[in-house]
Amino acid sequence: MSCEFMGARLDNFAIKIADVETKVSQIDGMQTAIDVLEKDVAVLKTQLSAADQRSRLNNVDIKCVPVRKN
Repeated sequence: MSCEFMGARLDNFAIKIADVETKVSQIDGMQTAIDVLEKDVAVLKTQLSAADQRSRLNNVDIKCVPVRKN
């Protein structure tokens, strides 16, 4: 194999490695965003659960009252 051919292959590999490094960097950024969003979802679930509980506490249960049609 000629030196030019091997040099071209090395250049090609260098380009592919640079592309992979770029994609890994993008994935790392996305993972950070996903982690933040997962924490936000956990907080929102807790807040929703607390709001549902407060809502249930405010419900009034009336018993022994006959139901009549108007």
